[in-house]
Amino acid sequence: MAREQADKIAMQNAVTRGELAPAYVLEEVLSRAGARAARLLETIPGTLRRRLPQLSSDDIAVVTGIVAKARNLAASMKLADVDTDDDAMTPDDTVPAEGDAE
Repeated sequence: MAREQADKIAMQNAVTRGELAPAYVLEEVLSRAGARAARLLETIPGTLRRRLPQLSSDDIAVVTGIVAKARNLAASMKLADVDTDDDAMTPDDTVPAEGDAE
């Protein structure tokens, strides 16, 4: 019983210090941050097209595909995905080296 009361007080203190928040608040913050990041990512191909006119349409298409993949990956994230290894890329996730066929 004493342990439960100590846990309750510790949790109340953590909430007071702003260290804990309800899950729905975290979900809303992450959703808004993801939407903002997606909008920013979507500007990359157009910016490259304007600033680097020497890039071919194939180059821009590769960048557009990578941006779409990143956006879709973020949009499909689930709580269970938190424990997955972000650095583990499959061959389909890699960017082809210059001169490689896709």
